[in-house]
Amino acid sequence: MYSLGAPVLEPTAAELITVFGLDNAKVAHRYWVRSRDGIVIKPNLAPPAGQAPRADAPGQAQSAWQIPADLVLAGSQAQPGGQEVFYFYSKAQQVLFRQEGPGQKVLDAGQPSALRLSTPPLANVLNLNGHLLAVTNDGRMARIEATGRLSYEAVNEHWLKAHSNWWKNLAEVAGSNATLAVFGVKAADGKSALPVWYHNGQVVVASSALQGKPLQFLGFDSASASARLFEPESGKLYLQPPLTAQALATAFGNDEVLEASAQLPAAIDWMPKQPLRSAVQVDAGLRLTTVQGEVLLRSNNGDVQLVAVDKGWQQARLGNLPQALATVAGQWGAKGVLSLQDGDTRGWFDIASGQMFASNGIPGGSDLRFIGVAAGTPNSAYVYSPTAQALYQVKDGKALQLGHYANVERIGSSLLLQGASGNAPQDDLAPPLIAGVDSVVLHGGAGDDTYRFSPAMWAHYRSVVIDNDDPGLALDRVILPVADGKNILVSRRGEDVQLTDTGNGTALVLRQVLGSQAAAHGHLLIELKGDSSMLSVEQLLKGFGPSGSAGDRVFELAWSQRETLPAANALSSAADVPDSAADGRGPSLAKLSGAMAAFADTGGAREQLPKNHQAAQAVLVPSLT
Repeated sequence: MYSLGAPVLEPTAAELITVFGLDNAKVAHRYWVRSRDGIVIKPNLAPPAGQAPRADAPGQAQSAWQIPADLVLAGSQAQPGGQEVFYFYSKAQQVLFRQEGPGQKVLDAGQPSALRLSTPPLANVLNLNGHLLAVTNDGRMARIEATGRLSYEAVNEHWLKAHSNWWKNLAEVAGSNATLAVFGVKAADGKSALPVWYHNGQVVVASSALQGKPLQFLGFDSASASARLFEPESGKLYLQPPLTAQALATAFGNDEVLEASAQLPAAIDWMPKQPLRSAVQVDAGLRLTTVQGEVLLRSNNGDVQLVAVDKGWQQARLGNLPQALATVAGQWGAKGVLSLQDGDTRGWFDIASGQMFASNGIPGGSDLRFIGVAAGTPNSAYVYSPTAQALYQVKDGKALQLGHYANVERIGSSLLLQGASGNAPQDDLAPPLIAGVDSVVLHGGAGDDTYRFSPAMWAHYRSVVIDNDDPGLALDRVILPVADGKNILVSRRGEDVQLTDTGNGTALVLRQVLGSQAAAHGHLLIELKGDSSMLSVEQLLKGFGPSGSAGDRVFELAWSQRETLPAANALSSAADVPDSAADGRGPSLAKLSGAMAAFADTGGAREQLPKNHQAAQAVLVPSLT
């Protein structure tokens, strides 16, 4: 019934709309419609282990196992490189189902898609801030990973009551190297929650001064052997020493209530002069954001460096941003590059040149990697997108894609460049000129690759390493901007061969073209400027003698017998060898990084946040109120 003047209510769709009921055959169905994208989620539940679908099940448009009346869609998770995973839970039947993808368009009872997970008896399954948590009947709490594995992260009061000396039994939950939040421990009044954590075999109890405050556990500080605790309300970071087994026995007796006479170690104010807005544990240490918006990286060895400024910091200084960035970099003694955080857009400030760059027009803004400023080109820099596997040159607010690469990584004054052979049969690897970078490692991978060096590149880089690892043996080329082979000296360094330009001192290292890996690395032809003929690595190695054993011999490249370019059908035949990249046999980043070990870092270190190296934050462990 409506009355004049009454407000009209317009209902809005919920995030998930449940559709359920019985069909004409009185078979129960339950589906969910996700409002944001219209996806219909349809579970086809698998029967219990050892119980196959009914003989007449194939072709029937229903779930293989009858839909429980209390079945809920517990949540979903994305999995790298795969379909979205959906979880369904029935409390009555104590079962958790995992299904890859939203389900079959037409259910087939003979082909269940929501498989049962093997879990302990579950008291509940919760969705907490997008993370799925399973609570077992005995009081253990676990994060449900996309693979369906349970990762235990906490225990609650039910678990504590079953273990009188609970601190001795925490290692049984997930091993002695685990990190757990311990819920249910009480302060001396028997009512107030007492913040407690277990980490690598040690138990941390918050001191009396920190009790009653929301705390985040951020792992251990190796120097002090104390836990790092962050209190967001005051913005303070504390060090809290752990308790010994004897101290725990004295403090708690035979239950989970703190004894009134217990003496807990005092917490230490770790950075008293620097109030913080947030603190996050990352692989390299702690990422700290000050109340002003400066982002610091406190490494595990205690060093503190400025790595970024947030959007608020920048907006407060828009009128003179470059000078403000230079000033704050000087105050913190920062070097390299500062990240400029601004929502989905990434920006960078190169401290040495005083230049600012933006990621306008480059996909994957949150995952971009600043490589460095272009040498000899004003207002230009290079940025790599792991999402698009592409290298870009940014200049004057615009981005130009230079090519596809499986990986581009800068380590100090060295550059690692790995061709994207999985996307194309041929790679043309020409390293960009980057200020402060004088050594480069190149890997083309599978396929017919060309390592091409212009005179500017040859003059810029003092050390060039080619790691041509490809078990497929596709024939590759190295094009050098040197006209006279007499200017190139050839020498041996272990399993590597080095070609040194006597004119400018540039050294080209051919990795592992000698030794046990020679076949996989030595399929190279060397071409000099203005010369149509090519020299194979096999022919080059003859300069070391019949067995290539003359380790200290040095000779001119021109000394080697030259051979003409192989016939086209020979090149084609080599290219038809199966692509090894598909087999996952390409070199790892660690292997390519190892190629630079022989070259000293002459500067240009980039002190920035590690790319996506933020440690996976435990859902339950960081906060305890």
